Amino acid sequence: MTEADTTRNRQQQHHHNGAAASSTTTTTISSSTSTPGGELTSTVEDVFDDTYREREGPKPPRRLVWRNIVLMLLLHSGALYGLTLVPSASVLTLAWSK
Repeated sequence: MTEADTTRNRQQQHHHNGAAASSTTTTTISSSTSTPGGELTSTVEDVFDDTYREREGPKPPRRLVWRNIVLMLLLHSGALYGLTLVPSASVLTLAWSK
């Protein structure tokens, strides 16, 4: 039995155990692969969660976190500086990066 079948069975049992009936449908994508060692691995990805609802009422005020702003400014400045260094790199360095 795959994980998708297991999930479907749990949902059916949940509905049969007196839970409130719901008209939402959950779409699940699952895949199974084999590793070189022969182990079976599987992944399950929910496409969309229909049960998500935003909280009622006004949204909280937006706060600026200055530590994060300064760190992101430093990070992006370093990235731009690195891009300016690319033209001065040697041919062997550029060949190694490909």
